[in-house]
Amino acid sequence: MRLQGKVALVTGSGRGIGRAISKLFAKEGAKLVINYSRSEKEAQSLAEELMKSGQEALLVKADASRSDEVKGMISQAIKRFARIDVLINNAGVLIPEPFLESTEETWDKTMAVNLKGAYLCSKEVAPTMLKQGIGKIINISSICGLAERTALRNTAYVVSKAVLHMQLFF
Repeated sequence: MRLQGKVALVTGSGRGIGRAISKLFAKEGAKLVINYSRSEKEAQSLAEELMKSGQEALLVKADASRSDEVKGMISQAIKRFARIDVLINNAGVLIPEPFLESTEETWDKTMAVNLKGAYLCSKEVAPTMLKQGIGKIINISSICGLAERTALRNTAYVVSKAVLHMQLFF
């Protein structure tokens, strides 16, 4: 119960890595803000699973790449739990597209979710953490951000994850 009394917000927590992180944090005693953009069923089932086991959870639909939705998500979390101790920037997209066939739309969407989303969420939660005098922000990246050999297959994704490794906005 290392996270007893702590509040964690995990973006993209409806499925995959975000779901696993949320379950682990809940097992350690954290109250969870479960964020999703498209995977409503999965996020809802996670919230129900956590609440059945006695954990507190708040389900919030928000696109991490949209400032207004991020502000609303953080506001709902603060209203419900009065604090956020951990932000895990997990929301991400991978649109498989070889470099020479890639489109500007794919680039923009990938950068918006993978980078801008982490930036917006971090920027919005930072004042709360500073006021509390404590907080952790964790960015989920990928080994692809370190392996240039994958860049010709998924250029936008690789670049976005490489930038997260650099932690440019902290």
